[in-house]
Amino acid sequence: MRLRKTMLALACAVVFACLLAGCGKSETPLTYADKVDSTDLSAEHGQVALGIGEEELVKQLGKPIRTLNDGGRSFLFMYEEYQYTSVDNTVVGYSLGPKSATAKGLKLGAVKADVVKGYGEGYYERGGEGPSATIGYIDKTKRLALEFELKDGIVKAISLTSLSMYE
Repeated sequence: MRLRKTMLALACAVVFACLLAGCGKSETPLTYADKVDSTDLSAEHGQVALGIGEEELVKQLGKPIRTLNDGGRSFLFMYEEYQYTSVDNTVVGYSLGPKSATAKGLKLGAVKADVVKGYGEGYYERGGEGPSATIGYIDKTKRLALEFELKDGIVKAISLTSLSMYE
């Protein structure tokens, strides 16, 4: 039960931070698209493909543990292993649960050096003031962003989003 509450709190924080980043003058992965080299993220995938509709998501994965709405066009569908974000009925991103891993085997609890070893030096960093920072990689061909939220150098959240989410 405690794990589920922690996962819920983490997923909510990550998703709503991402949704808010799409508004206003906040820095988003698009801010850095021209400043970093492209990283091949084609091996990254959740349990379903990005771009499907909400109905198809539920059809493929079943009823979510919980759904949340930001009061607008965005929804969060929470499952045990992944939490999916949809905007205007289209799945545009996901965050990993505690038992899930990226295509390179990184999980929550990894350290920044592990991320850089797995994905390379071609990352951007935002929010780097203080103990929290986010490092990210952009696949310019697939139009994806893979972000690792760090606190005191430890990965606390991992998300993959379509760049269309920020346009």
